[in-house]
Amino acid sequence: MTERQIRAMWVSIAALASVIISMVGGFLEWRIGHSIPAAVLYGAGAFAASITVILGILGVLGAFEIRGR
Repeated sequence: MTERQIRAMWVSIAALASVIISMVGGFLEWRIGHSIPAAVLYGAGAFAASITVILGILGVLGAFEIRGR
């Protein structure tokens, strides 16, 4: 695999993990009695927060560094 493919794989994994986190967050928000639009907004916020944190951690760990230059 090329470095570009590996970076794309890490971003895809981060996006999938964030989607799962947002679905769980939205579902839990809906289950405690909030309306569906409020639960969707809560899930969207959870997605934005989790993708930011995950990509930030990957960046600190060096997953996006260009090697060999």
